Amino acid sequence: MNVILAHWKDGTTSIYSSLVSFCGHHPQYKYERLVYYLTRKKVNFEDDWVIVEKKKIQSGVQKFPCASCEVPAECIDLEYCPKKLK
Repeated sequence: MNVILAHWKDGTTSIYSSLVSFCGHHPQYKYERLVYYLTRKKVNFEDDWVIVEKKKIQSGVQKFPCASCEVPAECIDLEYCPKKLK
């Protein structure tokens, strides 16, 4: 899944779910031009006011290891920790 980050030169950052959403809020930026930069050239778009970047985000729950046994996922709940069950 991707999001669009707009880093404004005044120091603020905005996040959008898609380029269509960004262009809807900021009609001075043309969708086709941003697609060319972000998708085809795979570089950030930058002008005098903003830097626009496409960022991949991870969806879902990340599984961290149990603190007591270093086994991932299954023993997140210590009640089911394999080390504890032995």
